[in-house]
Parts: sequence; structure tokens; C-alpha cells
Amino acid sequence: MNGLGFRNHMLMLALLPAILVAALLSVIYVSWNFHEVEVALKDRGRAIAKQLGTAAEYGIFSGSREMLRTLADAAQKGDPDILGVAILNERGQVLVRTGDSIPLPLELPESEALLEKPDRIVLVVPVNRTVLPLDDIYSEPTPGGRSLSRTSGYVVLDVSRQRLVEVRNTQMLIGLDIALGGLLLGVWLALRMARGITRPLIHIIDVVERIGRGELGARVIPEEARTLQSLGHNINAMAERVTLAHGELQQKVAQATEELRKRKEEAELLARMDVLTGIPNRRAFMQAAEQEVLRAQRYGSSLTVAVLDLDHFKTINDTYGHAAGDHVLINRAALLEASVREIDTVGRLGGEEFAILMPGTPLPEAIQAVERIRQAFEQNPISDGDQLIRATASFGVAEYPGADPTVDGLLAKADGALYLAKARGRNRVEIPAQKTIDGV
Repeated sequence: MNGLGFRNHMLMLALLPAILVAALLSVIYVSWNFHEVEVALKDRGRAIAKQLGTAAEYGIFSGSREMLRTLADAAQKGDPDILGVAILNERGQVLVRTGDSIPLPLELPESEALLEKPDRIVLVVPVNRTVLPLDDIYSEPTPGGRSLSRTSGYVVLDVSRQRLVEVRNTQMLIGLDIALGGLLLGVWLALRMARGITRPLIHIIDVVERIGRGELGARVIPEEARTLQSLGHNINAMAERVTLAHGELQQKVAQATEELRKRKEEAELLARMDVLTGIPNRRAFMQAAEQEVLRAQRYGSSLTVAVLDLDHFKTINDTYGHAAGDHVLINRAALLEASVREIDTVGRLGGEEFAILMPGTPLPEAIQAVERIRQAFEQNPISDGDQLIRATASFGVAEYPGADPTVDGLLAKADGALYLAKARGRNRVEIPAQKTIDGV
């Protein structure tokens, strides 16, 4: 929240009740004045209609249309709000009519009727003929000795609401002026009252937001906090504690991150390493072989794979025990790693079977290198206590590409050569059905 936004919020909170009260008073004032004016207009229309009815009683009785015309014209000219006048007989027939605004025929009421429309008011007032009682011994007396009356006609007035609308608009403007004046006064008072609190709050809020964004060095300035210095002091103390906690947390996070990195590296290494011999396992070897096959495909370089299997390893386990067998596997894995180049990859495929990946090496050179490894196996028996264990190996060598230019195809070719080496007496190097190199 920026300073301007906060100030606006404070002003809205301070001014909202004043605005609502001013608006309510304005609405009440306008409604009351409009109602009063409308009542006055209706009352004035009734009074004119009744006066006209009294004056027209004789004209209706005598049927003098000229007299009625004079009365209707005088009534309309005497009041600018009267749009039209009609005088009807007791059957509703028009005797006199001025203006064309009166909707005729009308439903004649027994007493006064008022038809309201958005732009006008139509008043229908009966004209009653008074009958005086006569002192006649042959006539029946009237109840209470009072005069009798009956309807002899009707006066219809069409009264315009135009002035009423103008009065309403004027009153609405006055109401708006009152509301605006009250609002301006409220703004002035709110500014005067809030100035001493909004500026310190804006400064404190700004400091808190900066701390929230990571600026842990942000602090409340006592001179800016003014009347809220106590709150600013508490926020500064909180910021100091947050800074200390943040430093400790960063240190712990760094330690945990380093520990996690080490554990991840160890887990990745274990996932790619043969636990017994310490050389890459089958998964790691296959991944490396896939990368080298892709490289050989892209650049047309040489790639050779050798697969080897320790000769008569089951006999070693049966004769010397499984512990000795594990010792043989560890020794031969170490000798194998020491006999290859840095760019070569060795791996344990499973059991007593190993493999060598030799990128950039043509088949003749690979055969020579594998032959040297075979001789090293043959010439270096393994010491196990007071006895020596002779552990030779059979090798199958295959060159990429072949009929199946994939890692599985390449290993299948090398396995075929390995089976050929075993079939021809073991402790030898063979290639897939091409030529034999006697390892003796």
C-alpha cells in the first residue's frame, strides 16, 4: 500500500459517515419539498375546480354554453399550470372544452377523482346542484330539515406537472449543494484531524513493507513516527529479531543444502556404482554406452566393446568359499580399471561378467588392448591367505556399427564372441565369427 492509497483509505473511513448523512439529509429534503409542492398543486387544482363548479352550476342547469365557455377560458388563462378545462353534464356529455389534452371520454366518479400521469394531473370534480326544502304541507319533510344536493355535471381540469418538475430539479440542486458543502467541510475536518496520524502510519507501513520485501536494514525513524514512536520502537525491535533469525535461518539452510547436496551425490554415485567392486554398475555402463553410440553415429568415429567373463568362477566359489570369490571379483575389477585408458569405461554387468567400452578405438587396436588385459589376468594370480587363486577370463570383442546399430545390438555381438571364446577353451579373445587370437 503506498502513501496516497493509505491516505485515501483513511479519508474514506473518516468521510463515509458524513457522506451518508449528507446524502440522506439531501434525499429527505428533496423528497419532502417535492411532496409538499405536489400536495399544494393538487390542493390548488381542487380549489379551482370547486370554484369553477360553483360558478358553472347555473350554466350547466340552463345549458348556457357561452357562459360556460367564458368560465373555462377564464380559469385556463388565470393559471399557467392549467392545460385544459372541460365541463360535462350529468350524463358525461361535453358542454365546453378548452385544449386538447384532456382524455375523453372519462369514467365519471360519484365523488372527486384524481388521475395522475408522469407529466400532468387530471382532476374530475362533480358539480352538485343544491335543492332547498320547501314549506309544503303536501311534501315529505327532509331528514333534519336540511337541503338536498345531486350531481348536475362535472368539471375536469388538466393540470401540468412542469412547474412541479422544475421545482424538484431546483430542490435537487439545492440538496446537492448542501451535500457538497457538508462533504467539503467533512474533508477539511478529516484532513485536520488525520494529518497527525496518517504521516507516521505511512512511514511505519513503508518500513514494514520494505522489511517484508527483504530490506532487513530498514528501520522506523523516531522523528517520522511522531506520536507513534512507541509503535516504531517495537517495530525496530521486531526487525532486529527478524534480522538475527534470518541470519541463523540462512546458515541452517546453507548447511542443510550442503548436506543434501552431499547426500544426493552419494545417492547418485551409489545408484551408478557396483557396491562390491566400486566400478560402474550395469545401469551406468549402459548409459555411457548409449552416449558413445550417439557420438559414433554423429561423427562416424570408431567404437568397440569388449565383454569378459571370469573362467570357472563357480569352481572358485565352491573351492575357496564365497568370501574368496568376492575377493577375486574385487581384485579383477581393480586390475581391469588399471589396465584401460581414462576415456574408456569399465562396468560390472552382473555376477562375474564385466564389460569395457572403448570409444575412438578400431577393432584391431581394441583386440591388442584386450589381449594385454587377458595376459595381465593370467599372469597375476590372487593371493588369498597362504594360497594363490588363478582367475583367468574369456573375452568377446565387437565393433560398432553392425547389423543392429544399437547398444543392445553391440553387446549382443560381443556376447556372441564371448560364447565363442568359451567354446574354444576359455582364457582367450574372440571376435564374432571372424578370427581367433590364441591367448596361451
